[in-house]
Amino acid sequence: MSEQPNLGDCLRGLRKTHGWTLQEVSTLTGVAVSTLSKVENDQMSLSYDKLLQICEGLGIHVTELLSGDRKQPS
Repeated sequence: MSEQPNLGDCLRGLRKTHGWTLQEVSTLTGVAVSTLSKVENDQMSLSYDKLLQICEGLGIHVTELLSGDRKQPS
């Protein structure tokens, strides 16, 4: 079995793929920069509601974030 990427790696990968800064993701999602940074650095877990808030703000489905698949933005 291959190791699954953690949430922080998935979030950082998505952010980098789209060229977003932490501040831009914070503005889009309403989640504090400090929270996003802690998640990316595996220092904090998210509630399901906060995970949905991030995904809704970024216009993606939860499975897209967690899959680790990175599609270039159109």
